[in-house]
This record gives sequence, C-alpha cells and structure tokens, in this order.
Amino acid sequence: MYANHVKDIEKIVPTAPGLANAVRQVLVGPEQGWESWVMRLFTLGENGHSPRHVHPWPHSYLIFA
Repeated sequence: MYANHVKDIEKIVPTAPGLANAVRQVLVGPEQGWESWVMRLFTLGENGHSPRHVHPWPHSYLIFA
C-alpha cells in the first residue's frame, strides 16, 4: 500500500498555453502501482487558471474552494 503526505510530494510548475500560476503534484499513478490511471493535484495561486480544454480520456475533478 502506498501512503504519503501531500506536503512531501514533488511540486512541478507545468507550462502550457493559457496556464498561469499553477503547481501540479502526482498523488497516485503508475509509479505507485495504479496502472493506467493518474490522480493529480493542481494548486492555483493568486490569479492562477487553466485554459478550457478536452482530452480523449475520462477526467475526474475535485475542487476545494
């Protein structure tokens, strides 16, 4: 079983057109034994945003306000 605290997971600053002031963390994925799936945490800073977009695979969202 994989267990970790979010504060200890590597923070990555992604770059993409229309993306601003965001940090990505991979919470669970193939490296932790969850084949074919990835759960990521995106943290948006002040005035941060992600552009509207789509992918040909399913997405799940959890939003903290």
